[in-house]
This record gives sequence, structure tokens and C-alpha cells, in this order.
Amino acid sequence: MAETPFELEASPTPSRAADPDCPQLMKDAFQVWECSLEGDFQYRPQRDAEPDNTERFICLRVENILLRSNFADMLEREDDFPRMAISYGFRHRTGQRRFFFAEHKQPFAVPVPSDVGPAHQSIFYDANRMDPSVRFTEEACIPLMAIPRPFLRMALKGIIAEAKADGIGRVDAAFVDEVNRRRKG
Repeated sequence: MAETPFELEASPTPSRAADPDCPQLMKDAFQVWECSLEGDFQYRPQRDAEPDNTERFICLRVENILLRSNFADMLEREDDFPRMAISYGFRHRTGQRRFFFAEHKQPFAVPVPSDVGPAHQSIFYDANRMDPSVRFTEEACIPLMAIPRPFLRMALKGIIAEAKADGIGRVDAAFVDEVNRRRKG
């Protein structure tokens, strides 16, 4: 929250506005779902992977759905709809790597570049800023250029966690290859 680029405001819900632990809302959001975490929810499917590399499930209880008045008016009039992506995600099927977006109109896909990625120097810079106890070599960052930018930070965190678990302070290309072999099982 400290690095959010959005202007924030307090919730109009009195109990949330008075609670300093409740997150603030994005001022420009036209719709907000105020939720609480359902603590009794227990869903942990069996996976053939390290626990840190598997998905985690939480259950949210929807308490309020807040709409800006102009957005609510548009919905009631069945008028215009805000331009926004309502669904998105990475899909990899039969060699076609694409990142999908869907609006309220016809869904469309954007090809994920397979031959270009962030320059390895940029990855080198980002990786070495994440944890001062784990340093990356430039050669270690070259294989990471194929990772789409939205997923790069998560991949770097995983490599750093593996390095710390193995007691390694310097990540080189051989260690990145080893992490990939472990991940692919």
C-alpha cells in the first residue's frame, strides 16, 4: 500500500472508515467490493509440487458492493458501460503464448512476445534490489528474459527463496537452471 500509485480515500461505510486497519479505497474506482476474510475456510487440494509453488485459496465474504452514482445510473438506464478489462490472464495452449483481456464486448487476445523480454540488465538491476543477502550475476538474468514482465517479480522472489533455502548468496546461471529443473520436476 505504501507504493500504490492511486489516490486513496476512506470507505463510506462507517465501521470501515473508523477502523484504521481497513484499507482505503481507490478514489477513481467506479465499483468496489468490500469484503472480509472468512477464517474458517479450508481448501487445500493435493498438489505434486513444493508447497511454496502451489496456489493458495482464501474465501472472501462480500459485505458491500459500492458503486459511484454515475456508474449506478448507467446500469439502471442500461446505457454506456465504462471501458475496462473485466477478465484477463495468461493462457498457454499448443505453443501459443498469449495474455487474454476481455471487455464487455468481444474478447481479444494479445500475443506474448516469445523472442523479446526485458533486457537482462534491467532484470539484473531489479533482482539485486530485492534482497541484499542474495546477489544475481548478469548471466543468471539472461534466461529470465523469456518471463513475461507481469510474472517476473514473482519468479525472482521464488529464486531468492530457493537460494536462501540452499544457503546460496550468489545466484548464477547454473543455479537458475537448477531451480528450473526442480520446478519442472
